[in-house]
Amino acid sequence: METVELTVEVQRTDCLVTNLVYSKLAGATVGRLVIGSETSLHKVDSDTLQEFITEFRKIAKSVRQISKETAWVETDSCTACKFFASINMPIIGSRTVDKEKVVFRLMAQSKKTGDRLVREMEDIGLKPKVVDVTESQSMEVTDREKEVLLYAFNHGYFEQDRGSSLTELADSLEVSPSSLSDVMRRALRKIVMEYLKNNS
Repeated sequence: METVELTVEVQRTDCLVTNLVYSKLAGATVGRLVIGSETSLHKVDSDTLQEFITEFRKIAKSVRQISKETAWVETDSCTACKFFASINMPIIGSRTVDKEKVVFRLMAQSKKTGDRLVREMEDIGLKPKVVDVTESQSMEVTDREKEVLLYAFNHGYFEQDRGSSLTELADSLEVSPSSLSDVMRRALRKIVMEYLKNNS
């Protein structure tokens, strides 16, 4: 059975962090680091963050200032986060669109599972709008992809202090850096998708 990647926009008005950001911090961005059924950890980036740290502390369970412009803010989970924490499927990413809307990307076991999730979102009032559904291709890494990954691994590409650059690997393999990057990205995506599917 092929998995699908589902991108869905939902609406909610009960996210404490988003409400504060959109009422006080123009131009700030909000992301989710941890989505939980009880609490969620948000990442807030803003040039004017310093001025509003006290405001975040009033609504949050905890606030960790990571830098002058970034804070991690843990609050009670909103309706959307509670739902996505309960479905036990890999969340690939999320981004806040505005005060009410947030887009989630997740993996579902099938198109049918994705359709069921959308109906469940409708039932609890999240007003879902499906932005994209992509059926995953085969998750099997090809012989060429294995060869490239093994070569890159053996030549230190994945080490913290890289033993080889992408350009050096491409020269050795007699391919263009963009072609090599495409092969590696496809292979790594398959490996990560398979891992998430089997460990969610």
